Parts: sequence; C-alpha cells; structure tokens
Amino acid sequence: MKSVFMSLALGAAVAGLGACKPEALLEPAPAWNLKDVDGRVATSDQCRGKVVVVNFWATWCNPCKQEIPGYVALQRKYAADGLVIVGISMDRGTAEVRKFIKQYGVGYPVVMGDDGTE
Repeated sequence: MKSVFMSLALGAAVAGLGACKPEALLEPAPAWNLKDVDGRVATSDQCRGKVVVVNFWATWCNPCKQEIPGYVALQRKYAADGLVIVGISMDRGTAEVRKFIKQYGVGYPVVMGDDGTE
C-alpha cells in the first residue's frame, strides 16, 4: 500500500498537477537509519540536499515487480540532477532481495525494512 501511495505521489509530482504546490514537495522526510543487503548502515543524512523517492516493496509483491523497472529508469535518467530513489524492502531475508536487485538491475540504494519501518 505504501508503494502504491509513493507511486501515486511521484506521478502527481512529475505530472505537475495544479493541486501540487512546489513548497509542499520540499518538506524534509523523517530521519531513518537502516541496513542495506550487505549489512552496512544507510541513513537519511546520506541523501541530504537531494530529491528522494522512497519505495516500500517486497520480492513477493507482483505490483512491485511491475513498478521497479520504472524506478530504475527514473534513477538512471535523473541521478545527475540529484534524484535518489531508496528502495525499502519489506522482505524478511536478504538472499531473495539480492537476487531481485541483480535480476531487475536495481542501481539505487536498497535497505531492509521491518514491521516498524514507516
């Protein structure tokens, strides 16, 4: 559900809908501190000053499998302009996530979430 919300929010922002005011898009995100698939800690501070899209997803989620290629393409296209996509995997282990990252060519940071990650 969070992934769908983020996708809709991103779509509205990219489409430049009249109801979206630019100043509303500049609110700082909540701080986070999560481990990546290799156990290294990644933090929101590493993204400071950039436009960040957060995508909650899981390897078993079919809609996620459909949307990930779009996020990969966005990251490739706009990384030089300061866009960072952060994938928060809600999977329980890292083995499947590693396979998924390789299979889908995910080149943006992927961290591991849990039931307490919002």
